[in-house]
Amino acid sequence: MQERMTQRFQIGLMGAALAALPVELAVSGAILLAFVFVDFLFDPKRMLRDPAVDCGPAGEQ
Repeated sequence: MQERMTQRFQIGLMGAALAALPVELAVSGAILLAFVFVDFLFDPKRMLRDPAVDCGPAGEQ
């Protein structure tokens, strides 16, 4: 009987861990996404680039 209770406890513990896993992964992914966005936002090469160079002269198409 004790072995059966231990097995049920282990299954319950594993189920709780697996149920919590996607939430933790989503939070970790959101934190990484925010970090990448901030890194992109404050990229010095992007901030110092002249947008007029990308478009070319106004008369040409």
